[in-house]
Amino acid sequence: MNMTSLEKITRRQPPARMSRRFFMGGSVAVVCTWMLGEPLLSPAAFASAIASDAGSSPARQAFLQASLFLTGHAQLPPAQVERMYLALAASDPAFVDQIQALQGFIAERKLTAAALQAALDAEKAPFAAVPRRIMLTWYTGIVGSGAKAKCVAYEDALMNVAVSDQLRPPSYAYGAYGTWSAQPIQKIEG
Repeated sequence: MNMTSLEKITRRQPPARMSRRFFMGGSVAVVCTWMLGEPLLSPAAFASAIASDAGSSPARQAFLQASLFLTGHAQLPPAQVERMYLALAASDPAFVDQIQALQGFIAERKLTAAALQAALDAEKAPFAAVPRRIMLTWYTGIVGSGAKAKCVAYEDALMNVAVSDQLRPPSYAYGAYGTWSAQPIQKIEG
């Protein structure tokens, strides 16, 4: 069958097929975005955090300063700071006041990070659990526990960042890191 040049141009091409890998990767990305984003971006959690934290510049700044002090990092990713702050504020209405009190305690006593928890425990400060919660959140990427636990960081959680030069965070792949990128070996029967 001979086609003229006009027929070649106007002939409809069949739609490109989407590979299974591309589809699955996109599906996983959508689900992960929804699962990680939903707890922090749901209207109720967001409104609750904002309402309990109106005019929050001092509390957010106190959270950032306490996080830098406790983790020993010179800087932390701003988006991650914001996610963790909002999640902690949404999980505990007293967090906003407690973080400011903790920052005042640190500034007043001129303590080192290593001496902070012992001083808080010795004085039975009402915000003594806050440094533990902050460190747990930064290193595991999880706020809360049990049914109320919310994942706010995974790959960028400090426990994974600390070993990233040698290890990668575990994934759902059934094999070594990167094995999903190779084509599977097909058996030829016969």
